[in-house]
Amino acid sequence: RSSSAPAPTVVLGYRRAPVRITHEGWSLTVPGDFAERRTAEEWWGGGPGRQITLAAVPTGSMSAQAFVNQFAADLGDEALTHRSGELVGRAKITTDPSSGLEIAVLDGYSAVPGSGAAIRIEFDDAGDWQWALDMWRSLAPG
Repeated sequence: RSSSAPAPTVVLGYRRAPVRITHEGWSLTVPGDFAERRTAEEWWGGGPGRQITLAAVPTGSMSAQAFVNQFAADLGDEALTHRSGELVGRAKITTDPSSGLEIAVLDGYSAVPGSGAAIRIEFDDAGDWQWALDMWRSLAPG
């Protein structure tokens, strides 16, 4: 009887809709099916073929631009930039073959006065580069 029953159209699971996470004063909306881990130093979330690591620190009187200049300096001249109000960011997408399988990686930094964040987004499908950029650009204080 079960083989003749139509497949359910509703996805079953713990979380289906996107979830807003916060870590050390920063927030990000991630897919609801992501598993997650949290330590005092970082938040990690991931699912099949995609994972995100987020770390954040208070920067005291350091300006947002100074934080990005200092911590994103090794991204090079071709790094992408992002500005939204007081938020300043830089990121770069590269590939990492160290695991034996080549994956794409977005390393990014974002800052506002008083707080800075580092984000690493790893994705298996090269077609997910726009998703990774959108995730980085959506990182915001809050």
